[in-house]
Amino acid sequence: MNIEPPQVWQPQSLLGQVLDKYEVRGILGEGGMGVVYHAQHTALRRTVAIKVLRPQFAQRSDVIGRLFEEARTVNEIRHSNIVDVIDFVNHSDQTPPLVYTVMELLEGENLAQRIERAGALSVSDAVGIALQVVDALTAVHAVSIIHRDLKPENIFLSSGPDGEEVKLLDFGIAKAFGDREGPNLTTPGQFVGTPEFMAPEQVLDRDLDARTDIYTVGLLLYTMLTGAIPFASSRYGEVMVARLNKPPPSLEGRRAIPGELAAVVMCCLEREPAARYQSAEELKAALEACRARAARRRPARWRWAAATGGVLALLAAGTAAWWLLLREEEPDPIVIGSTASDSAVRAAPDAAPAPASAPTVVAAPASSPVAADAGRPDTSGATAAKTSTNKHRRRRRRPRRRWRRKSHKSHKQKKNVVHGIMDPFSR
Repeated sequence: MNIEPPQVWQPQSLLGQVLDKYEVRGILGEGGMGVVYHAQHTALRRTVAIKVLRPQFAQRSDVIGRLFEEARTVNEIRHSNIVDVIDFVNHSDQTPPLVYTVMELLEGENLAQRIERAGALSVSDAVGIALQVVDALTAVHAVSIIHRDLKPENIFLSSGPDGEEVKLLDFGIAKAFGDREGPNLTTPGQFVGTPEFMAPEQVLDRDLDARTDIYTVGLLLYTMLTGAIPFASSRYGEVMVARLNKPPPSLEGRRAIPGELAAVVMCCLEREPAARYQSAEELKAALEACRARAARRRPARWRWAAATGGVLALLAAGTAAWWLLLREEEPDPIVIGSTASDSAVRAAPDAAPAPASAPTVVAAPASSPVAADAGRPDTSGATAAKTSTNKHRRRRRRPRRRWRRKSHKSHKQKKNVVHGIMDPFSR
Protein backbone atom coordinates (compact mmCIF):
# COMPACT_ATOMS: atom_id res chain seq x y z
CA MET A 1 0.00 0.00 0.00
CA ASN A 2 1.54 3.28 -1.13
CA ILE A 3 0.95 6.32 1.05
CA GLU A 4 1.23 9.63 -0.73
CA PRO A 5 3.05 12.31 1.25
CA PRO A 6 0.91 15.29 2.19
CA GLN A 7 1.05 18.09 -0.27
CA VAL A 8 2.85 21.20 0.92
CA TRP A 9 0.85 24.38 0.50
CA GLN A 10 2.40 26.83 -1.96
CA PRO A 11 1.54 30.53 -2.05
CA GLN A 12 1.31 30.38 -5.84
CA SER A 13 -1.61 27.99 -5.57
CA LEU A 14 -4.03 30.87 -4.91
CA LEU A 15 -3.06 32.88 -8.00
CA GLY A 16 -5.98 33.26 -10.37
CA GLN A 17 -8.53 31.99 -7.84
CA VAL A 18 -11.49 33.96 -6.53
CA LEU A 19 -11.71 34.21 -2.75
CA ASP A 20 -15.36 35.04 -2.15
CA LYS A 21 -15.57 38.34 -4.10
CA TYR A 22 -11.86 38.97 -4.69
CA GLU A 23 -9.80 37.68 -7.59
CA VAL A 24 -6.16 37.03 -6.61
CA ARG A 25 -3.77 38.54 -9.16
CA GLY A 26 -0.29 38.51 -7.65
CA ILE A 27 1.92 38.18 -4.58
CA LEU A 28 3.00 41.36 -2.80
CA GLY A 29 5.05 39.84 0.00
CA GLU A 30 5.57 36.84 2.23
CA GLY A 31 6.07 36.50 5.97
CA GLY A 32 6.51 33.74 8.50
CA MET A 33 2.81 33.48 9.29
CA GLY A 34 1.14 34.60 6.09
CA VAL A 35 1.25 35.88 2.53
CA VAL A 36 -0.02 39.22 1.19
CA TYR A 37 -1.68 39.13 -2.23
CA HIS A 38 -2.79 41.73 -4.73
CA ALA A 39 -6.46 41.23 -5.55
CA GLN A 40 -9.44 42.96 -7.16
CA HIS A 41 -13.12 43.04 -6.27
CA THR A 42 -14.96 41.18 -9.03
CA ALA A 43 -17.93 43.56 -9.14
CA LEU A 44 -16.60 46.93 -7.97
CA ARG A 45 -13.16 46.58 -9.62
CA ARG A 46 -11.52 47.96 -6.50
CA THR A 47 -7.92 46.83 -5.98
CA VAL A 48 -7.12 45.60 -2.48
CA ALA A 49 -4.48 43.69 -0.52
CA ILE A 50 -5.37 40.34 1.09
CA LYS A 51 -3.34 38.90 3.98
CA VAL A 52 -3.82 35.13 4.09
CA LEU A 53 -2.62 32.98 6.99
CA ARG A 54 -0.60 29.93 6.12
CA PRO A 55 -2.58 26.69 6.65
CA GLN A 56 -0.51 25.62 9.69
CA PHE A 57 -1.45 28.89 11.45
CA ALA A 58 -5.01 29.06 10.12
CA GLN A 59 -5.90 26.20 12.50
CA ARG A 60 -4.62 27.91 15.66
CA SER A 61 -7.23 29.83 17.58
CA ASP A 62 -4.71 32.25 19.12
CA VAL A 63 -3.35 33.33 15.72
CA ILE A 64 -6.86 33.67 14.31
CA GLY A 65 -7.81 35.72 17.36
CA ARG A 66 -4.87 38.11 16.82
CA LEU A 67 -5.80 38.64 13.18
CA PHE A 68 -9.40 39.36 14.13
CA GLU A 69 -8.34 41.74 16.91
CA GLU A 70 -6.12 43.60 14.45
CA ALA A 71 -9.07 44.13 12.09
CA ARG A 72 -11.39 45.18 14.91
CA THR A 73 -8.82 47.54 16.51
CA VAL A 74 -8.02 49.31 13.23
CA ASN A 75 -11.70 49.85 12.48
CA GLU A 76 -12.23 51.19 15.98
CA ILE A 77 -9.41 53.75 15.67
CA ARG A 78 -10.02 54.87 12.06
CA HIS A 79 -7.01 57.13 11.54
CA SER A 80 -5.50 58.35 8.25
CA ASN A 81 -2.02 57.14 9.27
CA ILE A 82 -3.21 53.59 9.96
CA VAL A 83 -3.89 51.07 7.22
CA ASP A 84 -7.59 50.48 6.66
CA VAL A 85 -8.91 46.92 7.12
CA ILE A 86 -12.01 46.34 5.03
CA ASP A 87 -13.06 42.76 5.82
CA PHE A 88 -12.22 39.66 7.86
CA VAL A 89 -12.99 36.15 6.57
CA ASN A 90 -12.64 32.91 8.59
CA HIS A 91 -12.93 29.56 6.80
CA SER A 92 -10.86 27.57 9.27
CA ASP A 93 -13.29 24.63 9.17
CA GLN A 94 -12.64 23.79 5.51
CA THR A 95 -9.71 21.88 4.05
CA PRO A 96 -7.29 23.46 3.65
CA PRO A 97 -8.30 26.14 6.16
CA LEU A 98 -8.51 29.67 4.80
CA VAL A 99 -8.38 32.76 7.03
CA TYR A 100 -7.61 36.23 5.67
CA THR A 101 -8.22 39.95 6.01
CA VAL A 102 -8.88 42.45 3.22
CA MET A 103 -6.99 45.76 3.44
CA GLU A 104 -6.49 48.86 1.35
CA LEU A 105 -3.76 48.54 -1.27
CA LEU A 106 -0.75 50.77 -0.64
CA GLU A 107 1.83 51.74 -3.24
CA GLY A 108 5.33 52.68 -2.15
CA GLU A 109 7.91 51.15 0.16
CA ASN A 110 8.35 50.52 3.87
CA LEU A 111 10.81 52.38 6.04
CA ALA A 112 13.27 49.48 6.12
CA GLN A 113 13.50 49.49 2.33
CA ARG A 114 13.97 53.27 2.30
CA ILE A 115 16.86 53.14 4.79
CA GLU A 116 18.46 50.22 2.96
CA ARG A 117 18.24 52.10 -0.33
CA ALA A 118 19.13 55.65 0.75
CA GLY A 119 20.95 55.21 4.07
CA ALA A 120 20.47 57.78 6.81
CA LEU A 121 17.58 60.15 6.15
CA SER A 122 17.74 63.91 6.35
CA VAL A 123 16.61 65.64 9.53
CA SER A 124 13.47 67.04 7.86
CA ASP A 125 12.44 63.64 6.44
CA ALA A 126 13.09 61.81 9.71
CA VAL A 127 11.15 64.33 11.79
CA GLY A 128 8.29 64.36 9.27
CA ILE A 129 7.94 60.57 9.36
CA ALA A 130 8.20 60.48 13.14
CA LEU A 131 5.49 63.14 13.50
CA GLN A 132 3.04 61.08 11.44
CA VAL A 133 3.86 57.97 13.45
CA VAL A 134 3.25 59.90 16.68
CA ASP A 135 -0.06 61.19 15.29
CA ALA A 136 -1.19 57.61 14.71
CA LEU A 137 0.00 56.56 18.17
CA THR A 138 -1.95 59.42 19.74
CA ALA A 139 -5.15 57.93 18.29
CA VAL A 140 -4.11 54.40 19.29
CA HIS A 141 -3.29 55.35 22.88
CA ALA A 142 -6.55 57.29 23.14
CA VAL A 143 -8.43 53.96 23.10
CA SER A 144 -5.96 52.41 25.62
CA ILE A 145 -4.11 50.24 23.11
CA ILE A 146 -0.36 49.98 22.47
CA HIS A 147 1.13 48.72 19.24
CA ARG A 148 4.05 46.75 20.78
CA ASP A 149 5.68 46.03 17.40
CA LEU A 150 6.77 49.34 15.90
CA LYS A 151 9.65 48.69 13.48
CA PRO A 152 10.70 49.94 10.04
CA GLU A 153 9.00 47.01 8.30
CA ASN A 154 5.64 48.01 9.84
CA ILE A 155 5.86 51.65 8.72
CA PHE A 156 4.80 52.06 5.10
CA LEU A 157 5.60 55.18 3.06
CA SER A 158 3.09 55.89 0.32
CA SER A 159 2.31 58.88 -1.85
CA GLY A 160 -0.65 60.97 -0.77
CA PRO A 161 -2.34 64.20 -1.90
CA ASP A 162 -0.22 66.25 0.51
CA GLY A 163 3.08 64.48 -0.19
CA GLU A 164 4.49 61.39 1.46
CA GLU A 165 2.05 59.66 3.79
CA VAL A 166 2.91 57.24 6.60
CA LYS A 167 0.78 54.17 7.29
CA LEU A 168 1.14 51.97 10.39
CA LEU A 169 0.79 48.25 9.71
CA ASP A 170 0.40 45.03 11.68
CA PHE A 171 -1.61 45.48 14.84
CA GLY A 172 -1.53 41.73 15.34
CA ILE A 173 0.17 41.86 18.77
CA ALA A 174 -1.41 45.12 19.92
CA LYS A 175 -2.36 45.03 23.58
CA ALA A 176 -4.83 46.82 25.80
CA PHE A 177 -3.51 48.69 28.83
CA GLY A 178 -4.96 50.63 31.72
CA ASP A 179 -8.64 50.08 32.44
CA ARG A 180 -9.40 48.64 29.03
CA GLU A 181 -10.26 44.95 28.98
CA GLY A 182 -9.24 42.90 26.00
CA PRO A 183 -8.67 39.29 25.09
CA ASN A 184 -5.47 37.84 26.50
CA LEU A 185 -3.85 36.34 23.39
CA THR A 186 -0.38 35.86 24.91
CA THR A 187 0.63 33.74 27.87
CA PRO A 188 2.75 35.14 30.73
CA GLY A 189 6.45 34.96 29.95
CA GLN A 190 5.84 34.59 26.22
CA PHE A 191 8.35 36.50 24.11
CA VAL A 192 6.39 38.81 21.77
CA GLY A 193 7.91 41.48 19.54
CA THR A 194 11.06 42.21 17.57
CA PRO A 195 14.19 42.18 19.80
CA GLU A 196 15.91 45.07 17.99
CA PHE A 197 12.88 47.30 18.60
CA MET A 198 11.74 46.30 22.07
CA ALA A 199 11.63 48.49 25.16
CA PRO A 200 13.46 47.34 28.31
CA GLU A 201 10.15 46.63 30.07
CA GLN A 202 9.16 44.33 27.23
CA VAL A 203 12.40 42.40 27.66
CA LEU A 204 11.77 42.11 31.41
CA ASP A 205 8.07 41.19 30.89
CA ARG A 206 6.84 44.08 33.02
CA ASP A 207 3.64 46.11 32.78
CA LEU A 208 3.43 48.04 29.53
CA ASP A 209 1.77 51.34 28.70
CA ALA A 210 2.00 54.17 26.16
CA ARG A 211 5.60 54.93 27.15
CA THR A 212 6.62 51.57 25.67
CA ASP A 213 5.70 52.79 22.18
CA ILE A 214 7.49 56.09 22.88
CA TYR A 215 10.73 54.18 23.50
CA THR A 216 10.27 52.45 20.14
CA VAL A 217 9.74 55.80 18.41
CA GLY A 218 13.13 56.83 19.81
CA LEU A 219 14.66 53.71 18.26
CA LEU A 220 13.03 54.56 14.92
CA LEU A 221 14.35 58.13 15.04
CA TYR A 222 17.85 56.92 15.92
CA THR A 223 17.80 54.48 13.00
CA MET A 224 16.50 57.06 10.52
CA LEU A 225 19.07 59.70 11.52
CA THR A 226 22.11 57.38 11.61
CA GLY A 227 21.16 54.55 9.25
CA ALA A 228 22.06 51.99 11.96
CA ILE A 229 20.25 50.30 14.83
CA PRO A 230 21.62 50.95 18.35
CA PHE A 231 22.87 47.79 20.09
CA ALA A 232 23.00 45.97 16.76
CA SER A 233 24.12 42.35 17.03
CA SER A 234 23.47 39.05 15.31
CA ARG A 235 22.45 37.50 18.65
CA TYR A 236 19.19 38.55 20.23
CA GLY A 237 20.48 37.82 23.74
CA GLU A 238 23.34 40.28 23.35
CA VAL A 239 20.96 42.94 22.05
CA MET A 240 18.64 42.64 25.04
CA VAL A 241 21.46 42.50 27.62
CA ALA A 242 23.08 45.62 26.14
CA ARG A 243 19.74 47.43 26.15
CA LEU A 244 19.27 46.68 29.84
CA ASN A 245 22.81 47.59 30.95
CA LYS A 246 24.23 50.18 28.53
CA PRO A 247 23.01 53.56 27.32
CA PRO A 248 22.63 53.94 23.57
CA PRO A 249 25.50 55.62 21.68
CA SER A 250 25.14 59.38 22.01
CA LEU A 251 24.06 61.56 19.11
CA GLU A 252 25.73 64.65 20.56
CA GLY A 253 28.45 66.12 18.39
CA ARG A 254 27.09 64.76 15.12
CA ARG A 255 27.29 67.61 12.67
CA ALA A 256 24.14 66.77 10.69
CA ILE A 257 21.89 66.29 13.76
CA PRO A 258 20.83 69.40 15.71
CA GLY A 259 21.47 69.27 19.43
CA GLU A 260 17.80 69.75 20.38
CA LEU A 261 16.74 66.81 18.19
CA ALA A 262 19.47 64.61 19.67
CA ALA A 263 18.16 65.49 23.14
CA VAL A 264 14.62 64.45 22.12
CA VAL A 265 15.86 61.09 20.84
CA MET A 266 17.87 60.42 24.01
CA CYS A 267 14.89 61.33 26.18
CA CYS A 268 12.79 58.73 24.35
CA LEU A 269 15.50 56.11 24.90
CA GLU A 270 15.71 56.48 28.67
CA ARG A 271 15.84 53.09 30.38
CA GLU A 272 13.22 54.01 32.98
CA PRO A 273 9.73 54.86 31.65
CA ALA A 274 9.37 57.70 34.16
CA ALA A 275 12.31 59.54 32.56
CA ARG A 276 10.82 59.48 29.04
CA TYR A 277 8.08 61.60 27.53
CA GLN A 278 4.93 60.56 29.33
CA SER A 279 2.57 60.76 26.37
CA ALA A 280 2.54 60.94 22.60
CA GLU A 281 1.30 64.54 22.84
CA GLU A 282 4.45 65.59 24.72
CA LEU A 283 6.67 63.90 22.15
CA LYS A 284 4.75 65.53 19.30
CA ALA A 285 5.21 69.00 20.83
CA ALA A 286 8.96 68.41 21.21
CA LEU A 287 9.31 67.24 17.59
CA GLU A 288 7.32 70.19 16.26
CA ALA A 289 9.59 72.56 18.20
CA CYS A 290 12.63 70.91 16.61
CA ARG A 291 11.12 71.29 13.15
CA ALA A 292 10.31 74.96 13.79
CA ARG A 293 13.90 75.68 14.90
CA ALA A 294 15.27 73.86 11.86
CA ALA A 295 13.04 75.95 9.58
CA ARG A 296 14.32 79.20 11.13
CA ARG A 297 17.93 78.09 11.00
CA ARG A 298 19.73 78.84 7.73
CA PRO A 299 21.36 75.83 6.10
CA ALA A 300 25.08 75.45 6.69
CA ARG A 301 25.97 75.82 3.03
CA TRP A 302 24.32 79.26 2.92
CA ARG A 303 26.21 80.32 6.01
CA TRP A 304 29.51 79.33 4.41
CA ALA A 305 28.54 81.11 1.19
CA ALA A 306 27.65 84.30 3.08
CA ALA A 307 30.92 84.22 5.03
CA THR A 308 32.94 83.68 1.85
CA GLY A 309 31.12 86.52 0.10
CA GLY A 310 31.80 88.86 3.04
CA VAL A 311 35.51 88.07 3.01
CA LEU A 312 35.72 88.65 -0.74
CA ALA A 313 33.86 91.96 -0.40
CA LEU A 314 36.28 93.13 2.30
CA LEU A 315 39.26 92.18 0.14
CA ALA A 316 37.82 94.06 -2.84
CA ALA A 317 37.14 97.17 -0.72
CA GLY A 318 40.66 97.10 0.74
CA THR A 319 42.23 96.75 -2.68
CA ALA A 320 40.20 99.68 -4.05
CA ALA A 321 41.13 101.90 -1.07
CA TRP A 322 44.83 101.03 -1.42
CA TRP A 323 44.76 101.85 -5.14
CA LEU A 324 43.08 105.25 -4.56
CA LEU A 325 45.59 106.09 -1.84
CA LEU A 326 48.47 105.41 -4.20
CA ARG A 327 46.88 107.61 -6.86
CA GLU A 328 46.58 110.52 -4.43
CA GLU A 329 50.09 110.29 -2.99
CA GLU A 330 52.04 111.53 -6.05
CA PRO A 331 55.59 112.89 -5.43
CA ASP A 332 56.17 116.67 -5.47
CA PRO A 333 57.76 118.01 -8.69
CA ILE A 334 61.44 119.00 -8.49
CA VAL A 335 62.02 122.66 -9.41
CA ILE A 336 65.58 123.89 -10.14
CA GLY A 337 66.52 127.27 -8.72
CA SER A 338 63.95 127.35 -5.89
CA THR A 339 64.70 129.44 -2.83
CA ALA A 340 63.99 129.03 0.87
CA SER A 341 60.71 130.91 0.49
CA ASP A 342 59.59 128.36 -2.13
CA SER A 343 60.24 125.52 0.33
CA ALA A 344 58.12 127.32 2.90
CA VAL A 345 55.29 127.64 0.39
CA ARG A 346 55.46 123.90 -0.35
CA ALA A 347 55.54 123.01 3.35
CA ALA A 348 52.48 125.10 4.20
CA PRO A 349 50.36 125.69 1.10
CA ASP A 350 47.38 127.01 3.14
CA ALA A 351 49.42 129.64 5.00
CA ALA A 352 49.93 133.23 3.75
CA PRO A 353 52.96 133.51 1.44
CA ALA A 354 55.99 135.18 3.02
CA PRO A 355 57.62 138.13 1.26
CA ALA A 356 60.26 136.96 -1.17
CA SER A 357 63.79 137.72 -0.07
CA ALA A 358 66.46 139.00 -2.41
CA PRO A 359 68.32 136.17 -4.08
CA THR A 360 71.90 135.73 -3.19
CA VAL A 361 74.29 136.70 -5.99
CA VAL A 362 77.34 134.52 -6.43
CA ALA A 363 80.19 135.52 -8.74
CA ALA A 364 80.82 133.08 -11.56
CA PRO A 365 83.25 132.93 -14.45
CA ALA A 366 82.26 134.80 -17.57
CA SER A 367 82.25 131.67 -19.69
CA SER A 368 79.84 129.70 -17.47
CA PRO A 369 76.09 129.46 -18.30
CA VAL A 370 75.22 130.92 -14.94
CA ALA A 371 77.12 134.10 -15.73
CA ALA A 372 75.44 134.36 -19.11
CA ASP A 373 71.99 134.21 -17.50
CA ALA A 374 72.86 136.63 -14.70
CA GLY A 375 71.24 139.57 -16.47
CA ARG A 376 67.90 137.79 -17.02
CA PRO A 377 64.99 138.39 -14.56
CA ASP A 378 64.52 135.78 -11.85
CA THR A 379 61.21 133.94 -12.41
CA SER A 380 62.00 130.82 -10.34
CA GLY A 381 59.78 131.96 -7.50
CA ALA A 382 56.75 132.35 -9.76
CA THR A 383 57.49 128.98 -11.38
CA ALA A 384 57.70 127.25 -8.02
CA ALA A 385 54.47 128.85 -6.76
CA LYS A 386 52.63 127.82 -9.90
CA THR A 387 54.00 124.30 -9.70
CA SER A 388 53.07 123.93 -6.01
CA THR A 389 49.53 125.17 -6.71
CA ASN A 390 48.98 122.69 -9.55
CA LYS A 391 50.80 119.73 -8.00
CA HIS A 392 47.51 117.97 -7.15
CA ARG A 393 46.11 118.31 -10.63
CA ARG A 394 46.10 115.28 -12.82
CA ARG A 395 48.88 115.26 -15.32
CA ARG A 396 47.94 115.25 -18.91
CA ARG A 397 49.07 112.26 -20.79
CA ARG A 398 50.98 112.84 -23.98
CA PRO A 399 48.79 111.76 -26.88
CA ARG A 400 49.95 108.64 -28.57
CA ARG A 401 51.66 109.26 -31.86
CA ARG A 402 49.70 107.92 -34.74
CA TRP A 403 51.61 106.89 -37.81
CA ARG A 404 50.10 108.02 -41.04
CA ARG A 405 49.41 105.33 -43.49
CA LYS A 406 51.76 105.49 -46.45
CA SER A 407 50.28 105.96 -49.88
CA HIS A 408 50.67 103.18 -52.40
CA LYS A 409 51.96 105.76 -54.87
CA SER A 410 55.66 106.38 -54.83
CA HIS A 411 57.26 109.83 -54.55
CA LYS A 412 58.49 109.59 -58.11
CA GLN A 413 55.00 108.95 -59.50
CA LYS A 414 53.58 111.95 -57.65
CA LYS A 415 56.09 114.25 -59.39
CA ASN A 416 54.83 113.15 -62.85
CA VAL A 417 51.21 114.19 -62.23
CA VAL A 418 50.18 117.18 -64.33
CA HIS A 419 46.77 118.75 -63.79
CA GLY A 420 45.60 115.69 -61.94
CA ILE A 421 46.62 113.32 -64.79
CA MET A 422 49.69 111.13 -64.44
CA ASP A 423 51.99 110.73 -67.45
CA PRO A 424 52.24 106.94 -68.04
CA PHE A 425 55.35 107.31 -70.24
CA SER A 426 57.44 109.19 -67.72
CA ARG A 427 60.15 107.39 -65.85
